[in-house]
Amino acid sequence: MADRFFIAPYDENSGLQTNVKPWLVPDQAFSSLNNAYVFRGRVRKRFGSRWIGDNPLVSRLRINVGTITAGVFSGNLRTIFVDTGFTPEIGQAFSIGDIVFTVYNPAGGDQQMLRNDNSVSTATYNLTTSDFNITGVALPNGTDVYFYPNLPVMGLLTYEQSSINDEFVIGFDTRYAYQYSSGWERLSNTGAAAVWTGDNSQFFWSTTWTGVNASDKVFFVTNFNIPDGIRYYFAGTWNAFNYYFSIGDAIDTTDGGGNAAGTVPGGLGALGQTFVIGSTLFTVTVANGALTVSSLTTAAPLGTGTFNIATGAYTFTGASLNSSIFYSNGNIINTALIIVPFHKRLVLLNTVEAGVNYPNRARYSQIGSPLDPAAWFQDIAGRGNAVDASTTEAIVTVEFIKDRLIVFFERSTWELVYTGNEVQPFNFQQINTELGAESTNSIVPFDKICIGIGNVGIHACNGSNVERIDDKIPDIVFQIHNADQGVFRVYGIRDYFVEMVYWTFPSITSSTDFPYPSRVLVFNYKTGTWAFNDDSITCFGYFQPVSGITWDSETVTWNDDVTWDSGAVQALFRQVIAGNQEGYTFICDADEPTNAAVLQITNITLVSGTTTLTIIQHNLALQDNGGNDTYIYIQDATWSDDSDSLNNKIFNIVTIIDSDTIQIYVKPEDDFTGTYSGGGLVSRVSNISILTKEYNFYAQEGRNASINKVDFMVDSTAAGQMQVDFYVSTANIPLLRDSFLNGTLLGTGTLDTFPYPDLPYEKDATRLWHPVYFQANGEVVQFQLVMNHDQMSDVDIRDSGFALHAMCINAQPTSSRLQ
Repeated sequence: MADRFFIAPYDENSGLQTNVKPWLVPDQAFSSLNNAYVFRGRVRKRFGSRWIGDNPLVSRLRINVGTITAGVFSGNLRTIFVDTGFTPEIGQAFSIGDIVFTVYNPAGGDQQMLRNDNSVSTATYNLTTSDFNITGVALPNGTDVYFYPNLPVMGLLTYEQSSINDEFVIGFDTRYAYQYSSGWERLSNTGAAAVWTGDNSQFFWSTTWTGVNASDKVFFVTNFNIPDGIRYYFAGTWNAFNYYFSIGDAIDTTDGGGNAAGTVPGGLGALGQTFVIGSTLFTVTVANGALTVSSLTTAAPLGTGTFNIATGAYTFTGASLNSSIFYSNGNIINTALIIVPFHKRLVLLNTVEAGVNYPNRARYSQIGSPLDPAAWFQDIAGRGNAVDASTTEAIVTVEFIKDRLIVFFERSTWELVYTGNEVQPFNFQQINTELGAESTNSIVPFDKICIGIGNVGIHACNGSNVERIDDKIPDIVFQIHNADQGVFRVYGIRDYFVEMVYWTFPSITSSTDFPYPSRVLVFNYKTGTWAFNDDSITCFGYFQPVSGITWDSETVTWNDDVTWDSGAVQALFRQVIAGNQEGYTFICDADEPTNAAVLQITNITLVSGTTTLTIIQHNLALQDNGGNDTYIYIQDATWSDDSDSLNNKIFNIVTIIDSDTIQIYVKPEDDFTGTYSGGGLVSRVSNISILTKEYNFYAQEGRNASINKVDFMVDSTAAGQMQVDFYVSTANIPLLRDSFLNGTLLGTGTLDTFPYPDLPYEKDATRLWHPVYFQANGEVVQFQLVMNHDQMSDVDIRDSGFALHAMCINAQPTSSRLQ
């Protein structure tokens, strides 16, 4: 008679564990856990995602370029954007209402775009000049025209507002900033400060701090790109942070009347530069004209002046008599990796000053406004200064633990200590000599600790010490792709609703052509368990929707696993959002079983029976990180005829041609006959892959084990199904799959998660016990829950969730010796 072994609950002894061989991990642990994770005693399908708005157009970073009149609108994007460096490319798109115009032709000159209304009217775009001309739009006058730059999302940052718990998110791609209202809109196009020039690894860091007035909410931003510098947003305008850390050298002297005239060294100037004469500060605020005058003390300012930044010519009248004229010249703060407010001062860390990088430096402003022209002067008492740590390592990231600012260097951890001495208010103090951080955006705060990814592990700092917390998965950090700026692409966030931390990172298989992250490391900080997801996410952020999910929501259906009284559906609930390499943004929703369609199909062609999809920077692979084939779901594609064969179906990727092109397997009956007209979207179909430990409940007796049945307790779903394969005696061949190939019968291995209609009460049950039968006999037996091709191709199974609560293994000893 068989013995029965109950495996549950899935708690702190569960999750992914790779530090020991599979036969040594706890019974509830897994040697592989992909697209599933441990959650409150059960194993659950990975988080899904949904658009931020009710359609993909409002969920993608976009720019309003005007409105139509009589169905027509034309222009030049470089002129509209006030950006002469804008680059037109295929994969970009326009939309007017729900009509989408897709740029697909790489040829020069005015080329017709695809248009999903199938109109033959002119809709051209010029990849050389950025001219566009759209005609024949059957929509009312005044309908907005939007442009989609198709650039990677490089920041989803929170701008703190006066309203409590009602902050708004500012999104960035490599070039522009956006604010979300009922859809993404460019934040401002006024001036050169509204355009950035960083690459796709230079993510944005921001903080909200005070300005000229204590009540001001100023949004400071850096992408650590020297040409861009630091910027700040206030009162609807982006501004360059043109501030200087020194009054500079004396270049002249006023006469007995306080007058002087001359030309500054080099004969050129810049906005933001300053002159100091006595206790009076003269600031360059216009290109040619009067200097702005203020006092460095309580005394009234003295004198007036003029300056021309094109010639460097200056004049002073009635200034301090017979006094040196100090000119700030090149002593500018170019940029910094990190900006944080700390003890009433704004602090810049890992700075570039006068063109020189000081990677171990913290430079701080005066108490009060950091926008005061003299706020950063290190040679005037009571203003700003800098302090360097006693190491040559670079500052990588920072985080607060209560009132302490922890500074992570490359291979060590320090604290920027507040001394209370206003002459030297800060100093560095070392906390750990060997553990630091490698990725700026990997740091995740908690109330008593902060966690980040370093070069040798995942580290937690409590303010007194730093230690590794990834003992169960010690080799994972070495699988982060270091080339192609891979370490800068690691991005972390905390999901308070499900008590998880997510880190997106490029896998070891990434390359120059595929540099973007393709995996998400999932950490359950309540149980200390780990898992992986397959996904392409460039960065995370938080989003507080103005309204909650309603009964007529288009993104949540009756069979979704959402509780209507949960915080996730409430207005202003702080939700985790993410962005990808095509400028799409989406909400990471643990109760959503599917992934949002956030890849645009730029073109589809059918040649000799082969269906080819152009998806710019798709970042897809032939196999996922669980070693299973990759599948995609297609929707919203339009055609020149009535052939709608590809929509709302799942397809297996069979070839990766390049970073912009894939081929899929399409059954002959699904082939299309018309020409693709645009509008198509792709979503990733995630394959759950759960590989258990190697079980032998009789190893201490020196006996092999035979397992003929396992009962699985699962959540009841509408149509869910999995395949349970098995391995014996440490062989790496899945026997069920092998039996199919060889024509033998070892059972179907099918685990149904829907209720059987002929069993009493099952249709009303929330959890089901369903058996799967095996012929497994060996030194050890290991099970793998994964979806096969037929299951992966089934839309109903895709739409079903999955949760494993327990296993009951029926086993008995066999041979009297292990063999």
